Parts: sequence; structure tokens; C-alpha cells
Amino acid sequence: MSYISDTSPAQKISFVVGLIALSLVARFVWAGGVEEYFNPAKQVENQIVEVLEERPGDLALLRAMEDYFPLQYDELLEAMTYVAQRDASPDAVSQAGSAQLAQFMASHRTDFALAPQQSLDAVLTAERKLLEALRTEEPVYCADYLFGTLIPTDPLSPESNQLMGEAAAARVQAMAAGRADQQLRMKATPRDIASLSDTMRAEGASDMQIAVLFENGDPATLSSAEQCDSMLQMLRSMEKQPDARRALLTGSLLAW
Repeated sequence: MSYISDTSPAQKISFVVGLIALSLVARFVWAGGVEEYFNPAKQVENQIVEVLEERPGDLALLRAMEDYFPLQYDELLEAMTYVAQRDASPDAVSQAGSAQLAQFMASHRTDFALAPQQSLDAVLTAERKLLEALRTEEPVYCADYLFGTLIPTDPLSPESNQLMGEAAAARVQAMAAGRADQQLRMKATPRDIASLSDTMRAEGASDMQIAVLFENGDPATLSSAEQCDSMLQMLRSMEKQPDARRALLTGSLLAW
């Protein structure tokens, strides 16, 4: 049960969307009710952006979608609007947005895997910086992120929240780059994984940590800090791989 392969896009993205939903639902109340809030329809986008301007990381995600995937960006807003007009609870709006974003992410997995090296490197760097911030702030939050169990009410720091949105935005940009300029690239092979594992061991990773990541070892054998450290060691070791192998590993192991 590796947290690389067994965490769904819906779990990973739900935290970001949940934060958006909480802010929006608060504004429903301030605006005098959902009916007034969503009349006219264009107000939806304006109000969402207004909310997100106070959250630069989340705004980066939405802006990346709007710039590179405008049709799916509109579908996201429509899905959240539709549910909010009928059920203004944070959970309902969050679930609608999460489901839409998860579908979007899953539909571009191949684009992500075949993205140019520079775009994949940007994702790798963004994920490492995010995990480093979460590890410093609270190892439990870092582990929860890996397993997709963060919840919107977890009191993350502004830095972590911003890095969360920026990491997701980097993925969207990589998907767009992969669609526009597909690279001829195969999937990561057992030899690539073995090379990565050797680098991780040289960096201090234990056999148990590697087993949890790549061999279906039981994550419960590791503490939250060890779970977070193992993923950080993996990302740092990936950064040390030659270009071609790094691209293969990033496209294979970091796809949502």
C-alpha cells in the first residue's frame, strides 16, 4: 500500500478545493444567501477570484487552469456553482470541486508523463519544497498530504498553503506543456527504480522506507516523520539522477 501509487487524485486535490469551498460558503452568508450570491452567473468567477486573491497559492492553481485548460476551468466553476445553489455546505461544494479537479488531473496523466524536462523539474522542485515546509511545520500534516488525508480545517501555515497551490499549479503547467510538446519517453523501468533506491540508501534511507515506497511495504511500520522523510529522500534522490532518468521517474512516480 504505497502512498505513491494508492492515493487517488481526488484525495490529493481535495484539500486545496476544500479551502476554497470554506471561503466561498462564508461569502454565501455575507452576500445574503446562495441565490443572491450566484446572480448573475458571472459573479461566481469574480467572487471565487476575490476569495483566492487572499490565497495566492490557490489562485495560482485556478489561473493555471484558466490559462491552459479554459474549457475545463469553466466546467470546474459550473460544477461548484451547481452544487452551491442547491447545498451551500462546505463539504458539498468541496466534494463537487474535488471530483471535477480529480477527473481533470486523471485525464492528463499521459500529458504529464510526456512533458518536457524543464516542466517536470518544476513539479519535482515544487513538491520537495512543499514537503520540506510541511515536515518543518508538523510531520503529521506531511504524512497526511502523502496519503491524501489532509482536511481543510487543518491549521496549516500561510507558507504551506501557498506552496500547496503552487505545486498543483506546476502540475497543470506540466500537463499543458506535455500536450503541446510531447516528448518521446518510455515509462520508468525496474532498473530506474533500483538506481533511485541505491541513491536513497546512500542518502540514509532505510530498507523499510524503501519497501514502503516501492515494494508494497506497510506504511504503518513507519512514524509520520519517517513517512515524510522517506518521500523527501526520494524527491531529493530523484533530483540527483541524470536528466533522462529524472524525467522518467518524475513522470511515473509523481503523476496524479
